[in-house]
Amino acid sequence: MTTSSHARALPAPSTPRAALLHWVVNLGLAVPMNVFGLNKYHFYAAVPPPPGETAQTFLGTMFTSDLAPLVAVTEILGGALFLFRRTAFLGLLVLAPLMANILAFHAAHDMPGNGIWVVSTLFYAAAAWRHRRDFAGLVAGG
Repeated sequence: MTTSSHARALPAPSTPRAALLHWVVNLGLAVPMNVFGLNKYHFYAAVPPPPGETAQTFLGTMFTSDLAPLVAVTEILGGALFLFRRTAFLGLLVLAPLMANILAFHAAHDMPGNGIWVVSTLFYAAAAWRHRRDFAGLVAGG
């Protein structure tokens, strides 16, 4: 029985430079996801409110409903899954809707923001590019 290339983890990076880049991207995406996810439970880092009434209403609604814990668990789970080579693609799939929401929110309401969203988006894009064959297999159904 053969396994699809989509079911296997990516091979280990072949050079020291590639290995370093691999870990920079992995940690650069996983750490902020876990930090911000845990912050939704423990509130150890104060986040200033975004400018604009619509953005404040959205975040106020998120934190007074059951949406914030769901987002927090998804950030923590996706970040943790992304740390391991075998589950990295699953972590990307879990984080995809969050990254789309983060990108849309900041593009519409808080473009400059704190800048961490730009870095996380770039790390996500780099990781998604590294897993492009896995995404292609998902879309192609093979």
